[in-house]
Amino acid sequence: MKKRTRPLKEVVSSEEKLEESKSSVPKSPDQVPVIVERSSRCDLPEIEEKKKKLFSEHGFGKQCSQSNKKMVQTRNTVEGSSGGAEPNVLEPVELSPPLPALPMVTMDGEQLLGIFQRLIESQTEQTALMREGMEDVTMGGAQLPGIFQRLLESYTEQTTLMRESMLDVCRAARVTPQLKVGSAMDFKELGPLEFYGTEGILYADEWLENVERLMKIVRIPDDLKVETASIQLFDIARIWFKDEPELAVPNLTWETFKELFKKKFFSEVARDALQDQFERLEQGNLTVDEYAAEFDRLSHFVEYMTGAPEVRARRFRRGLSQEIRLYVTSIARTYEEILKVAQGVEWDLGRRPKRGRGY
Repeated sequence: MKKRTRPLKEVVSSEEKLEESKSSVPKSPDQVPVIVERSSRCDLPEIEEKKKKLFSEHGFGKQCSQSNKKMVQTRNTVEGSSGGAEPNVLEPVELSPPLPALPMVTMDGEQLLGIFQRLIESQTEQTALMREGMEDVTMGGAQLPGIFQRLLESYTEQTTLMRESMLDVCRAARVTPQLKVGSAMDFKELGPLEFYGTEGILYADEWLENVERLMKIVRIPDDLKVETASIQLFDIARIWFKDEPELAVPNLTWETFKELFKKKFFSEVARDALQDQFERLEQGNLTVDEYAAEFDRLSHFVEYMTGAPEVRARRFRRGLSQEIRLYVTSIARTYEEILKVAQGVEWDLGRRPKRGRGY
């Protein structure tokens, strides 16, 4: 049997094609299959062998080793996150440089509340749009609804945390409000009492209490209380305030002013007189409320009544009328309890004065 031989032209043509393929350097890995697949007579192992040979001859693998390594890493990362699915883009992603740090900004409670409110509105709107998109989307795959669901849960959680933060800011704004500091003009508008220095100990005590209460209402600072109160001093009291050496010290506190004021206008003679009046005080023909008011007014000037609630309760009970005291002795212990029981007994005994036809 004769052995078939190829024509000379075909052999030359094949060798020329082989030399031509060796001289052309592949530009990318995607061009290699195109060059090799033109030979339909080669099977898969031969294709892989020719690819390796071409890469080794032209140094393509060394030139692109770093690029291929990055693409493989990107491919593995994407495949790991998508369950092995083939990604469409294999190029490595270049990250943007980090943003510069924002400067520290000091804001009050109202500004923070406005910012939080706008953020919540934005998050709520995004959540609503995402929910609508998840309901309207139609596709063949089963992963997209799950992605939408996770994003929706994330935005919902962010909105909840933002709302809680806004509530914390609200509480902080209520706990530490920005209070307006009062002035002497604000104090004068409330009509404080005037003091001339000749009214007596009871009026002096009333003036001191009135001035201190009004300064607290208009929020007069501690370092301005003495000067503010001195506006209401006239005649003898004004002369004392100007000439008293102990008042001329710098940074005079309000507590020191009160001590000096009482030392001047709460004389020992007046104190002794009020103490004697307190010791003789009894209910007599007074109602329980009238007796309690006089008891409170006079006991304020008795030293042994200060910080002694048991002594105060016994002294008040001792001054009640006999018919009321019999009911109070075995029931109440403190001053408040004795006063409450005495008022009830007085009502039952009909001693409360009539104030109209309805009583």
